[in-house]
Amino acid sequence: MNNQKYISFSLQAREWESLFFKKNILEMSLLDSKGIDVFDGEISQALATLNYDLIVVNLDVQHLIYAAILEEVGFRLVDSRITFLSLIDSESSVHSFDNLNLDFHVRYASQADEDAIVALTHASLTENLDFISRYKNTEFFDEGDARLYFKTWIINSLSSVNAHSAVVEYEGKVVGFFIFEKRGSKGDYAVYKGILCAVQSEFQGHKLHLVMQSFLFKRFNELRFYLDNTTQVSNYPTLKNHIKSRRQLKEISLTFMKKSEREMPA
Repeated sequence: MNNQKYISFSLQAREWESLFFKKNILEMSLLDSKGIDVFDGEISQALATLNYDLIVVNLDVQHLIYAAILEEVGFRLVDSRITFLSLIDSESSVHSFDNLNLDFHVRYASQADEDAIVALTHASLTENLDFISRYKNTEFFDEGDARLYFKTWIINSLSSVNAHSAVVEYEGKVVGFFIFEKRGSKGDYAVYKGILCAVQSEFQGHKLHLVMQSFLFKRFNELRFYLDNTTQVSNYPTLKNHIKSRRQLKEISLTFMKKSEREMPA
C-alpha cells in the first residue's frame, strides 16, 4: 500500500513482517497532536475502510491519553519498550570487566555457534513464560510464529556485516552470547544497538554479560560511541542493570495491536 496520511496519524505497510508472517500488517504513527476528538473521528473512519490483517501502534507514554481511544476501537496492549541511549567511553574503568574465572572462555562468535545461540535465544525468549512479546500472543499470531521469528531475527543479526558477537564457553560448550550491531550515527559518534544477551540459567550470577560486553567494547573501531539498550518495561532485572549503569533514558512506549474483524476465508 502507499503511505496514507491523516491529520493526526499516518499509516504505512510493515513490509518485511507482512511477507514473513503472510499477513497484511500496517503500522500507525501518531503525528503532531491535533486533539482527542480529531484522532477519535479519524481512526474510526480509517478502520472502517482499510484492508488489513493487523495494525500495530507504538504509543509513546507521553501520549498515553490516546490509549483509551485505541482500546475503545479494538486495540489491545501487547508489548512495551524502554530505550536508553548513552554515550560510552570504552576506555573507562566502568566498562572494564576482565574474565577472571578461567573456567569460562570468551571469544568471538562464529557460524558454527549458530545452533547453540538459537537454542539459548529460545530458552531466554520463546520458552520463557516471563518474557512477553506480541509474537507470542496467539490472538494475533499463529502457533510457532514466535519461534520462527526469534530464530530468524538472531540468525540475521549474527550474519550482519555490522554485527559484533561474542560467546562464552564452559567445558567447550557455548553457555552465553552477546550481540551488538552498528546502526548509523548520532552527531559525531557511531550508534551500537544491543541486540540480545543470554546466559544459560545455571551460569547466571557470574556477570558473564558484563565480561562479554567488555570483550566486545574493546574490539569496536571507536573508543567513544552511543549505546542503544532497548528492552521491555517488564524486564525488571535488565532494566535495573541499565539504571544502575547510569544509562540515559530516551523513550518509553507501549505497543497496541488490532486484528481485522472481517471474515477470513475457510
